[in-house]
Amino acid sequence: MKIYWIDPDGNPPPQNARFFMIPFEDQSPQEILSFSLFSKLPPSSPLSILEHQFFPSKENWIQCIEKTLEKINQGDILKAVLARKCTFKCKTPPNPLKILSHLKQSSQNATLFCLLEKNRAFLGASPETLFKREKNQLFTEALAGTTYRGKTIEEDTMLEKELLKDPTKREEIAFVQAFIKKALQPLCKDPIHFSSIGIKKTQNVQHLHQTANATLKDNISDLDIAKALHPTPALCGTPQKKAREWILQNEPFERGLYGGVIGWSTQEQAHFIVAIRSALIERENLHLYTGCGIVKGSTPEKEWEELNHKMKLFKPLFKKFFDLISIKNV
Repeated sequence: MKIYWIDPDGNPPPQNARFFMIPFEDQSPQEILSFSLFSKLPPSSPLSILEHQFFPSKENWIQCIEKTLEKINQGDILKAVLARKCTFKCKTPPNPLKILSHLKQSSQNATLFCLLEKNRAFLGASPETLFKREKNQLFTEALAGTTYRGKTIEEDTMLEKELLKDPTKREEIAFVQAFIKKALQPLCKDPIHFSSIGIKKTQNVQHLHQTANATLKDNISDLDIAKALHPTPALCGTPQKKAREWILQNEPFERGLYGGVIGWSTQEQAHFIVAIRSALIERENLHLYTGCGIVKGSTPEKEWEELNHKMKLFKPLFKKFFDLISIKNV
């Protein structure tokens, strides 16, 4: 396997790093035993698309969200993060390195990654860090609640202020903060310290965001931390077990590494991310994954549009497709 990895500051992993991954459906970390790191990328170029299909369809998505809202109103779950897969059949097998080159130019505040094998690649630009570690110092973040980027500085600032005041979105990040405290406090010497709620901006959306830090107890491994945090409420829901069961019962596809964990570890440091804003390439097929948190007050149509908006990270590669969905609102 070949691995590409550049953090938001432009740093590659250490040469002695060990890489691990945890699929969404599984909670057992898998070490990538044989790999080489690469850093050179060719120029990006648009893809020739023959057809596309959503899983679920818009009609089935709306039905699933309505059913999920009933579950929430009954008090069985507080939040469920539901995903959609859009499969593109391409004229020729997509070049994952050219797609990665586009993401490198267009992504903001994201870790760029690619796991590349023959005829198959999983890649993306994730804005969400599961955790970082420097010796015994642990750093993580709460990321939840989404709105668009504005077309002007003034509009962008207005949307940011609306997001900060939105009670539904603040409830989402409160779920994540509570989860982090419960999951990580047993691993830490002191209480976990959270920053105030701010905004994290990516190329096409912005999220509510909090950082958190703590000092780890002795003999806590990076895999102990990863297993404690995975899956987070930002990619699963609350309560974790019930939300995860609901997702597995109702999504019409397996997520695989989407919503899972990828990361590296050395004795001195570690960096693990949540694998979102991602795509899977299988020969001529390219699968784009997006998800959104469903809480009380969510509306199916608005959440569908949020999924379309998150996909726009890849827009220059699929320009005709995005022109189509902007007209037809598929």
